[in-house]
Amino acid sequence: MARNTATTRTAVPTTVSFSNSVLFNGTSDYITIPDNNVYSYATNSAFSVAVSVNPATLSQPTTEGTGYVHFLSKLDSGQNEWAFRMYSTGNSEDRNNRMSFYMFALAGGLGDGAYVEDKVIPGEWIDLVATVDSSKNIRLYKNGVLRNVFLASSLTLANGTAPVRIGRGASSAGSSYFKGSVNGVKMWGRVLSEAEIKDLYNKNAPVTVGKVGDFAIDEGSGTTITDSSTTANNGTLTGGTWITGWSRQRQTVASKSPTSLNIVDTTPNILASRRLVVPGKSLALVSASSQYATIANASQIGLDIGTNDFMFGGWYYIKIGSAIQVLDCKYSGTGYAVSNASNIGFDLLYRGDTANKPLQFRLTDGSTNATCAVNTQVANLTNGWNHIIIYGRRSEKAHFIINDVEVASSTISTVAGSLTNTGAYMMGTRSDATVGFFNGFMRNKFFYVFPDGIPTNIREICDDIYKRNIYSSTGLVSTWSFNDVATDSTGVNNLTLTGSPSYSTQAPMIARSSA
Repeated sequence: MARNTATTRTAVPTTVSFSNSVLFNGTSDYITIPDNNVYSYATNSAFSVAVSVNPATLSQPTTEGTGYVHFLSKLDSGQNEWAFRMYSTGNSEDRNNRMSFYMFALAGGLGDGAYVEDKVIPGEWIDLVATVDSSKNIRLYKNGVLRNVFLASSLTLANGTAPVRIGRGASSAGSSYFKGSVNGVKMWGRVLSEAEIKDLYNKNAPVTVGKVGDFAIDEGSGTTITDSSTTANNGTLTGGTWITGWSRQRQTVASKSPTSLNIVDTTPNILASRRLVVPGKSLALVSASSQYATIANASQIGLDIGTNDFMFGGWYYIKIGSAIQVLDCKYSGTGYAVSNASNIGFDLLYRGDTANKPLQFRLTDGSTNATCAVNTQVANLTNGWNHIIIYGRRSEKAHFIINDVEVASSTISTVAGSLTNTGAYMMGTRSDATVGFFNGFMRNKFFYVFPDGIPTNIREICDDIYKRNIYSSTGLVSTWSFNDVATDSTGVNNLTLTGSPSYSTQAPMIARSSA
């Protein structure tokens, strides 16, 4: 993921060698580690688990549920606790390339979890670390970088009796088997810090404090999988093919600042890139009290979502502060979009008034509302440019795509009614233009409505918008560049500016592939 930063970084490749690994066949191979209380979150109300995973294929042969496989889990009927899973190609939830970590109540059912959804390349290693703190915040790190946070506050997390399994899910009929390799399974009875997780990835640091399980899975022969932690709870391999004499290369990134060490994700979908300035100007809404852009409901064409799928967003430079800032909204009623039960429509907010300063997308049909939120810590939002996209499949979920990476999604199917309303489309303040003023810059904004449903290539569409400023014509309603004008390039939804905002030469930096 491209970061907006003034720090110059130099790539430093580091080879991490393992002498052996196990290849699981995806139909019957797995490792069993006997149950121990130290592998349960409930023991200390804190838990961390790390794993290196290498899928052999995107089309896993033995899936379960909607089309996923568990590659590291502590699950059994009535004894469910936690699991890592990968979604196979063709899954029924349109989650190709997604890897998740879930926590469960013992009875099972719907769990809560965090995920990453980057392009997965068969044969390439991915390092994942999941942590769960005393407030039940689930954090998921990929290759040393925090990528997602989810609060599992509604779950009762208890100590179960299921063993830990590597390469498969529960022991029940119909459970999944993983095809690929898994190494470096480690567990701690505490929450690892971000610095420790970076060192774990950068330096293969041991991080011994609180470690309760350490399974390198590099024996090379036999069926005993050694636990080198003080727990000394060895596992047993069933099936599997030992692969010997291999190594892998991670790439760390050292900052010029001697006090910091940063990570770059080197998976092939996050390409080597050049930092380029996107040409043109931006709309400066910097008074934080009176400036905004709008189009009256009577004048707009196509900006009502109705019951359709949708997508909108653009480049935003949010000046981080302590107030609520409205990025976009269109709703009828008073207060903010979900302030009153009778309101209809949506808003996109920066919640500077709360501790985690999340971005929130909220929608309401006059009787039911839903929220999709992401903490600014996860989104890596700073006083700088960020590309933000919200797209929603009304029958399923809304998704946050920030700087070309999906960082959050939430169910919105409960909001089944029409979002058509009499409110104006507002950029930079709430519907009544009295509070919630945006403080920063905007440019290259867009709005889509999909009467025939979200296109199957929606992530490619998002990628084209972010990297190349190319807009798919399917469902496109309006685009506003704000390059000295507030007109809509499609010619239908020209904006009116209030408070005499200016056009600034402030422009975003974007990672463009050098290939």
